[in-house]
Amino acid sequence: MKGSTIFCCAAILSVACSGVSAETRVYRTEARGGAMREVAANFWSALPQGNANTVDLDAAAADHPFTGLGVSIPESSCYLLSRLPAERRAEILRTVWTADGAGLSVARLQIGSSDYSMHAYTYDDVAGDTELKRFSIDPDRRYILPVVKEIQKINPDVTFFASPWSPPAWMKEGGNIAGGRMLDKYFGTYAKYLVKYVQAYAKEGVSIAAVTTQNEPECDQFGMSPTCLWSGEQETDFIVNHLAPALKAAGLQTKPWLWDHNFDGTNRVAQVLAQKGVLERIGAVAWHPYVGQPEWIKPIHAKYPDLPMVMTEMGPHVDRYRRDLLWWGDLMMRTFNSGCGGFTSWCMVLDEHGQPNITGGFPCAGFVELDSVTGEAVPSEQFKAFRHVGRFV
Repeated sequence: MKGSTIFCCAAILSVACSGVSAETRVYRTEARGGAMREVAANFWSALPQGNANTVDLDAAAADHPFTGLGVSIPESSCYLLSRLPAERRAEILRTVWTADGAGLSVARLQIGSSDYSMHAYTYDDVAGDTELKRFSIDPDRRYILPVVKEIQKINPDVTFFASPWSPPAWMKEGGNIAGGRMLDKYFGTYAKYLVKYVQAYAKEGVSIAAVTTQNEPECDQFGMSPTCLWSGEQETDFIVNHLAPALKAAGLQTKPWLWDHNFDGTNRVAQVLAQKGVLERIGAVAWHPYVGQPEWIKPIHAKYPDLPMVMTEMGPHVDRYRRDLLWWGDLMMRTFNSGCGGFTSWCMVLDEHGQPNITGGFPCAGFVELDSVTGEAVPSEQFKAFRHVGRFV
């Protein structure tokens, strides 16, 4: 840990303290403008002076490791970047992925299409192809893989994990990529499908550290976009008896991550974790904050302190793009203090309307906003909060 990060009212402050020299350096990110600069540390002291301005740091009491800050790389973001001149695209990617910018180190990929894709697809849309002879990641070659490889050149140390929004439609009730529930009879085939994805990306030089079983398994988005419903019993069976064994049999180090949905799913997560074979087969529990509060996951962290937990999706809102710096700082600290070691934003780049997305109606904004008229790249308030924390933690 480089220092201890403290969030204060009018701006974000980081206080980097040396245990040997008791040197204190204070950095401030302004709520207006987003500039980060070092400021005078004359209101901090290495010695207690009453209750005011006294911060006690106990390095020995560290609760869980920091695993990094990241952002998702959906097809929509890659499409927008593909339309830019090469140097302009590289400039934006450097802003996100180098220490001089946001300094992100984690990337979330979509397995097949997501709600922020140019069209709905999976890697095998041939009904009944249980041997997966028609499996292909070719749809990702147009926009996603070129951007991923460019990111790797800029920052070779980026860790990738991936999430599916929907299995192939023929593996689901209703036979539609939008909505519907996973059919148990295809668990074995779907585990092989995910293994083939990891292997195909490995051939492209992209190592996938983890896969979540399903993005938001209790949400079908009213049938508007790629989704799939899974019960807790299904997720348990799939991880224990199919996905984890298939990954191991293929000689892959990729770990399944559980849940990948909101804080209000703590009861379901607790029930799944209590099932035989789950703990030893998963690498983490993944959370979203759209419903519930970070503090709701504290009991799970207390019961399973050695089980990593990560925030895997939350990005800016179109209507609040430029006024949420302190809100993001608060959410990040509450999330970390509740047991999560990492925080991944949603779409890396979108335009000023939160486009493109499959339905056209979602209000999500980009980690970086790309003006559709001027081409200007505008960092979000979340970007500024991530940059501030990532610089010192």
